Amino acid sequence: MAATRAWTGLLLCVCLGLAAKTDKKPAEARGVTGVVIKTTVDSFVVRVEDTRVITFKITSSTVFYHGSKWVRQARLKRGALVAVQSSADADGNLTADEVEFRDSPPTFKFPAKVEELLPGGVKDDPLLEKARRASGQLFQMLPNFVCQQSTTRSYAGADHQWRQIDKVTAEVLYENGRESYRDVKLNGRLTGHSIMDLSGSRSTGEFGSSLRALFDRPTEALFRFQTDAVLGGYYTAVYEFAVAGDKSDWRISAGSQMIMTPYTGRIWIDRDSGNVLRIEMKAVDIPEPFPFRRVEAEVDYGAAILPSGRYFLPERAENVSCNDPQSCSRNVIEFRNYHKYVGESSISFDMPEKP
Repeated sequence: MAATRAWTGLLLCVCLGLAAKTDKKPAEARGVTGVVIKTTVDSFVVRVEDTRVITFKITSSTVFYHGSKWVRQARLKRGALVAVQSSADADGNLTADEVEFRDSPPTFKFPAKVEELLPGGVKDDPLLEKARRASGQLFQMLPNFVCQQSTTRSYAGADHQWRQIDKVTAEVLYENGRESYRDVKLNGRLTGHSIMDLSGSRSTGEFGSSLRALFDRPTEALFRFQTDAVLGGYYTAVYEFAVAGDKSDWRISAGSQMIMTPYTGRIWIDRDSGNVLRIEMKAVDIPEPFPFRRVEAEVDYGAAILPSGRYFLPERAENVSCNDPQSCSRNVIEFRNYHKYVGESSISFDMPEKP
């Protein structure tokens, strides 16, 4: 969640595994129309009418035509107007069967305005400005650190009872404002893969992308005070918020499909320090053909002590996604053992065999 702003590092990204017991047939059986935004030798990416961005594989059996004439794949370039018929595998990855070049552009869906998502919302007030400054100072002052991340992945069916699927653990490195992961283990065994290469539901961005995006001026988020509340011993103000789709940095992927979704939510701000203690987000206006109908995320922050000071960092996060009311997946993420990160290096005094 469309180009990301330079400071974002990692987008707040949720990738949803379609193999998680969904019986929903991909709407691409009916075909989609849109504009090509990227091509490679064996794939192309299309922004379709309903705001989805879809990657299609190309095989030797993919056919290309314009009107009643067959044409060459070389015509598939950025900016081309196309209608695509495709087929999907079990993981929701799409392969183009037929690509028809069109002359008339499709009618793209008009994104909802942020004022429609949160009527009466404002862009700023004294406490919001205090939270914006506190968030900005946090990422300017935050030292490099390492922590342990544990993700419990579960599934719920018609009985709404969560059943654990597996557990993913990793070391999270926060270095120069960017997150990375190492020693990724699945049920205690090293995978040899990055966390985003694992199958099933996974996410990144809990360490700041959501807060940075929400308080960044170009996002033009609207806020509306809701109530006062005590959270973790802190006196907080709870605000509702909304971000329009054309300003969103929340990227949600499912198989070959991706959306940069508008979202609404709530945020808890400590009245004394301006630190954010909790954020809840809910994707809205999800295109009907997208495999998931409900996507929500939340992050709880707490005080972490590092050698250079005390910082409010994630303690727990949760992501829930549902393809219908009776089929949902949940990731519960816990962050522990924050400590200073020192870059590893080695010095050798051996002479090289050749100069």
